[in-house]
Amino acid sequence: MTATATDQLQTALRRQFDELVRTETAVRHGDAEAVHDMRVAVRRLRSFLRTAKPMLDERWVESLRDELDWLGQMLGAVRDLDVLSAALKHQIEELHGGDAGRSSGLLEPLKSEHDEAHARLVEGLNDERYAKLLAAVEAAAEAPPSRRSDKSLRKLAKKELRRLRKRGTDVPLWLSDEQLHKRRIRVKRARYAAELVEPSVGKKASRFIDAAKDVQDVLGDHQDAVVAAHRLRLLARQSKTRGAALVAGRLLEQQEQRRSRTRNHELPPAWHRLQKTGKRAW
Repeated sequence: MTATATDQLQTALRRQFDELVRTETAVRHGDAEAVHDMRVAVRRLRSFLRTAKPMLDERWVESLRDELDWLGQMLGAVRDLDVLSAALKHQIEELHGGDAGRSSGLLEPLKSEHDEAHARLVEGLNDERYAKLLAAVEAAAEAPPSRRSDKSLRKLAKKELRRLRKRGTDVPLWLSDEQLHKRRIRVKRARYAAELVEPSVGKKASRFIDAAKDVQDVLGDHQDAVVAAHRLRLLARQSKTRGAALVAGRLLEQQEQRRSRTRNHELPPAWHRLQKTGKRAW
């Protein structure tokens, strides 16, 4: 028996609900990977609901997506600092000579900011608002409030790719850093929409999903370099020693090299594959 669009949506929502439940305890204890996994589950839920919106009660979709955004922002504040701190610590350890030793105190502001962000996250998880959100996601996995039963998830997923392709099929090297970040979000939406229908579309969708992941990784690395460069300029101004400021300068050079590498060398082949697999899948 062929699964209906509602069946497919319910299965996808249930998996992400299970992921929220699985990761919650570890998130409370500050586990970085658990924070990442819960954040991805929230993003998938918001994307699945966005894709399936034409077949659901629109006001209900927007209300639930708003609540998921509330949780996602708290998770993002912690996760972004996890990624930034880990990357800068690693780069400091890789510095030659005595530079690593001169970095004392450079990353202290990030640690304080992370502790505050995690405290806000735990406070949010303790709030009744989170309990209601969790209950709403579970209820949606059991019986989402449908409005149209004649919609095809495959056609709805195809719309996300069309939205992406409207921005152009050529490698977007001319875009600003901010525009590239927005393009990454579009790729992510198209990928999650494809994940929603992968069981019925098969290998062609799987290949597109893999290609989208590659583009996301490249553009994610690019965005991380952009963010790190911005934060390093601030940290250099906050540093209490000349040595720490010099280390920040060296790290800043690495971010600029990383930004150039991802944009000019890694993005073109990844983008071409995305366009190729997208055309074949849909």
